[in-house]
Amino acid sequence: MYSLQADPLFERHKASILRLLKLLRQVDGASPDSAILWALQRDIRRQVIKAEQGVLRARKREVRLKQSRPRTRVSREVANRTKQRIEKAKERGDRYRDLAVFYRAVGDGIAHTLFDRFDLKPLAFKERSGFVYRKEGGQLEMRILRAVLKRGVPAVLCDLTNCLRYGDLFVRSDDRPPLMLEVKSSKSSRGRAERQVAALERMSSYLTTDETENLYGRVGTTTRVSVSAMPTSHASEWLSLVDAAKVRGWALREVETGLYYIAVTRGSDELFEQYGEEIARCSLYMLNSSKFDGSWSGYVPFTKSLVDEQLVYSFAAGEVLLLVAYDRAHVQSKFAEVGCRLAYEPPGEGPDDPVGDTEGMGWWIEVPIEGSSLPARTAVSHHMIGRIAMEFVSLDWMIREMSRMPSLSKSALGADDR
Repeated sequence: MYSLQADPLFERHKASILRLLKLLRQVDGASPDSAILWALQRDIRRQVIKAEQGVLRARKREVRLKQSRPRTRVSREVANRTKQRIEKAKERGDRYRDLAVFYRAVGDGIAHTLFDRFDLKPLAFKERSGFVYRKEGGQLEMRILRAVLKRGVPAVLCDLTNCLRYGDLFVRSDDRPPLMLEVKSSKSSRGRAERQVAALERMSSYLTTDETENLYGRVGTTTRVSVSAMPTSHASEWLSLVDAAKVRGWALREVETGLYYIAVTRGSDELFEQYGEEIARCSLYMLNSSKFDGSWSGYVPFTKSLVDEQLVYSFAAGEVLLLVAYDRAHVQSKFAEVGCRLAYEPPGEGPDDPVGDTEGMGWWIEVPIEGSSLPARTAVSHHMIGRIAMEFVSLDWMIREMSRMPSLSKSALGADDR
């Protein structure tokens, strides 16, 4: 048995990470303090730039090492040593990249405090922005952000998030979707500027009217359908579960019928020896593998949903593994109770997702149609199902909401999860 150790880079940044997380908890969604919003975003930007500089240093070292490799035949020992140095430089660059993604996840926490989660979801499925470090116009964006905040208007800079990939600045507007601003500090090509403006207008229209064409590059009309009730969350379960795992090495809890949360702090076979049969019946999400690869961009970030700063740090740094599992047979039985048949599709074969398949299985929900041999069939994307794991939402809530979909399918063909 071995204990999980914190990533050394995250460990060195622990003080700044905890300070920013504490500041994030002070952002009040109902009446945010402009001074806190400014201080938090200013400090996020500083940390993102430091991490990006680390990425660039590691890349330069990797290039130098590759260029310095002997062109003549050398011993295996020398070749292996050079190869290890190159791999170490690459790994160091990857760690700095992960750190930058984490600091932007703190920015995601601001966005999800100021704006509706369902308005933010479609904004994440677009190419990522480039580096903040030495970005042309970066200082101008910060000056505009500060001017907006000084007027008492909540706003967040898109480059300081993973989830906002349209425009440069998001400004909160009462009783309407966020205002998306594009900042130009130099003369860019007319065609590029026009494409950016058109993309902003299309997305703004979608958030306002709940309907758009060719969303995420998929041909056809997409209509957003509101949920009947806001999601309920089990995120508060994690703190005591991780405390229990620190004592035993692992802890498993059935937070509701058919939904399991698992925390691991030490490597051991005991968990799977004791609960292997139960876990085998489940779709299993290993959340640590999704921390920094972009999978979390369309969801409420763990920097906001996990309620304790130390818990967020432990998860981000790798001191604890978090897993979520749901019992597939239980889910099917719950759908059957309301007259629906649920079929599973493996990743890659189920409903289309905007950016690849989340772990787990896609759902197809079928209900009989009177007088027809064919049922009404509605697809539920891997991304929507992923909310069970990534946002810690209630399995019962998900089943209730998705069992409504077949009856809505005619009026919401191609419906996005709102």
